[in-house]
Amino acid sequence: MGTYEPLGMFEFTKYSAIQLIIGLTFIILIVYRFLPSRTVPSSLTQSYQMGEFLTEMKISENSPLIGKTCLDRNLNRNFDVTVLDIVRDGKMITMNIRNLILKEDDILFVRGTVDNFLRMKDLEKVTLLTDEKLTEKELVQEDNVLVECLLTDKSDLTGKSLMQINFRRRFGGFVLAIRREGEILRKKIAHITLRTFDTLLIYGSRQNIDRISESNGFIVLDEIDTQLKKHRLWWLGIVVILTVVGLSALGILPILSGTLVGVTILLIFRVLAPNEAYNSVHWQVIIFIAALIPLGQVIQTSGTADWIGNSIYSLTDLFPDAYKPLALLSLIYLITMILTEVSSNAATAILMTPIAFVVSAKIGLDPRPFIFAICFAASASFITPIGYQTNLMVYGPGGYKFTDYMKVGFPLAIIFWILATILIPILWPFQVIG
Repeated sequence: MGTYEPLGMFEFTKYSAIQLIIGLTFIILIVYRFLPSRTVPSSLTQSYQMGEFLTEMKISENSPLIGKTCLDRNLNRNFDVTVLDIVRDGKMITMNIRNLILKEDDILFVRGTVDNFLRMKDLEKVTLLTDEKLTEKELVQEDNVLVECLLTDKSDLTGKSLMQINFRRRFGGFVLAIRREGEILRKKIAHITLRTFDTLLIYGSRQNIDRISESNGFIVLDEIDTQLKKHRLWWLGIVVILTVVGLSALGILPILSGTLVGVTILLIFRVLAPNEAYNSVHWQVIIFIAALIPLGQVIQTSGTADWIGNSIYSLTDLFPDAYKPLALLSLIYLITMILTEVSSNAATAILMTPIAFVVSAKIGLDPRPFIFAICFAASASFITPIGYQTNLMVYGPGGYKFTDYMKVGFPLAIIFWILATILIPILWPFQVIG
């Protein structure tokens, strides 16, 4: 705003340290009483309830598959069935399956639906080994593994289907199922549009899974063989970070200027590669905030902020004049806390900040306490899994339910609301301006 003193880098610490202690105490001593103890499935195939969707088929002597390939018979297109592996003479074949000429007594490991299995059995003359549904132990043989992969917000697969990106050819693996917000998707998954933080159950060779884990778009939720590569100037990164933070905290150098200089130094000494620097930038977040900042300015210049601010201020008429500042701060925190459950923290902060200036000017007070109320409330999204990215990231892999977030998050949000109402005016006292 130009006329006010900027927020200090460690000015947040005096309140957030208290918040940290109380939050951890709540989690360690109380949370486990709210969350039920759920039985963890012994395998991923059980976790994804894949028993009816993975099975074995044996090629009979009169099968039209003999002498043909899976591609020749269009098994995937005609029956929506995917052949994962083939066992021939006791040996498992995992490579180039679609072009392999099939023989009598070959055993096909397949994924699909029961209806499609029955159709394929009748038309292709295969024996359905229904008594031997595939388990994780049977799938994970030779070099093949079964893992869960979390789709990150950096993935270029978001908004596309597995068929559009040709997942099998691009990554060399099969997606058997998708876990999304507590729901398991198993039917026609090739046509499902992928979303950020979907958890994919992937079957493939260890080499291909390792390659997937190295891409920015996935987090493999499994044990991965990897080696850390230590650069000879590894210590320079630590020095740069501490210097940038220290100079910014002391007010000697703006953090943006310091960061750009620090990154330039790391690039010059090749501690940081140009592609690493580029990939580390969250372009979605930058564009999102850049688009919202003008919206925040429009809210202020159009009079919308004044109208909302006056509406909030009118709610404090129920309180004596001496308690109106405290009531306003508590209301602003509560409104921000509610908004951040359905919107991002950045969007909520940008939209609420002009309103805080209007409200504080209405009663002639420095806006600082109200700004900090917005800062902390916008980051206090605990009640729903969709309110913040990290909530959504652990939703599927953790096996949580929507109600789990409400059981734990709602009491914690109320505690922090009361805590902010009491402590923020103490740490940042109301000061009359003008």
